[in-house]
Amino acid sequence: VNMHPDSGDPAQAVFEPTGELCKDYCAYCETEGCEEREDIMGGISINDNDGLFSTSLFIRGLETPLIKRDISPLKNAMLHCGNLHKVQFYSCSLTHDSWKLLVEASYRAPALMSVSVDFNGALAVKDPSSSKKDRGDFFLHPSQAKGGLQAKLDQGGNAPKGKASKPADKKKDAEPASEVCDPIKVPEGWTGIMLCSLQEISLRANCINDKQIQPIAAALESTTELMSLNLWGNIVSDQGVAYLAKSLRANCRLTSLNLGNNRITNTGLMTLLGTLQEADLSLDEVSSLRQSVGVYHEVLTGTDVPAYPTYQELYLAQENKGGEKKPPPKGKGKPETGTQRPTTPFDRYCVKISDSLIRVPGNKTLWSLNVSENRGIDGEGIDEAIRFFDRALYSPPGSDIAFTFVQSEVPAASTTPEPKKDAKRKSVDLEPPTVVVPAPTASGSALQRLVVASQSIPQTLINSLQQSIASMHPPKEVPEESKSA
Repeated sequence: VNMHPDSGDPAQAVFEPTGELCKDYCAYCETEGCEEREDIMGGISINDNDGLFSTSLFIRGLETPLIKRDISPLKNAMLHCGNLHKVQFYSCSLTHDSWKLLVEASYRAPALMSVSVDFNGALAVKDPSSSKKDRGDFFLHPSQAKGGLQAKLDQGGNAPKGKASKPADKKKDAEPASEVCDPIKVPEGWTGIMLCSLQEISLRANCINDKQIQPIAAALESTTELMSLNLWGNIVSDQGVAYLAKSLRANCRLTSLNLGNNRITNTGLMTLLGTLQEADLSLDEVSSLRQSVGVYHEVLTGTDVPAYPTYQELYLAQENKGGEKKPPPKGKGKPETGTQRPTTPFDRYCVKISDSLIRVPGNKTLWSLNVSENRGIDGEGIDEAIRFFDRALYSPPGSDIAFTFVQSEVPAASTTPEPKKDAKRKSVDLEPPTVVVPAPTASGSALQRLVVASQSIPQTLINSLQQSIASMHPPKEVPEESKSA
């Protein structure tokens, strides 16, 4: 592991780290002049999976808090462990300073994918191992990042959010990455962990309120690797849910969100489900949303909002698809044809409603949502959720739209002249039917698991809800050849 010049790693001039977490932790304790903690060493285990060794760290139920002096040697050891994939801290009473050191370790550890800090409660402000002189800001150096951020640096330095990375300047190839990207200050509270390239984050029962969830939700909007976020047992209300909902509409990676045992009501539940549904936005809102989605799909970055088709144009395009185009009648000019959908991500689901409104898709990646044990969610909220899913007719991405039309008036039978015998039939130019703009739905949503278990909700309602969700994803027909095989 290449250490940053400003990392303060005491091993550089004393010993060569082995890559084994337990041995390196003991060595760093001796180098830094602190005692080894048996509860930390007891939480380190090595797993053998058919010859593939992996290291795990699970520290729980400590009698004395984990302070900065205890975390420092552990952090340095984690940076050299190439097979450490998961760390768990359960009821360890972390302080602000020890938490920030853990964030730095998670930011730099080469193979870490999952971090759990559960039942910690509020972060302790005072750290007995930090003097007033030592209590300063903590910084993350992008040159030390592992995962996706480091790959972006290798491609050409620090790219601003929503803008494509420019090719690296050959003249600057010799410059260290630390000069290309400014250090990132570790924010206060729990938000720092969202800066790390992790796939799973668990922050259960940490007294996280609406004020603290707001920066976490803002970071979620541009977290490109996080797939699971567990916020069970906190004090998030409908206001905090509104912050999360805004980010979920732009997030294209998260598949699992746990908000069980918080302070969410029926209103918050429908706010969350609303992120799965299409929305009609202004052109400025669409442009801003495209920039956020561009973090996940670089093809969208730096481009203007394209010309989206209307439902009428989509219908005409579908009618002309695969058919032979007929020449227009004399004096009628060019035939009316439909406009095809864009092929780029996100854009291919957008439809023009009017000159000022664009219909954008809902979240299409969230697979599991847990809102169980929220006392504010009752039977009325579940009934509302059932109606929500019943309105969402199943339609796989890219399939044809089920169009409905404005009914035209049919002339009375007495006014229609009877055709004469042997009379030649004349071709009649029929105007295309007018397509009705459908109501926004959650069609195409990936949600298959919604956990709402609570003592106040009858099991029959829960079963009906699960059936409504299942109806959105009917089983695919298996070809007869596959069955026989």
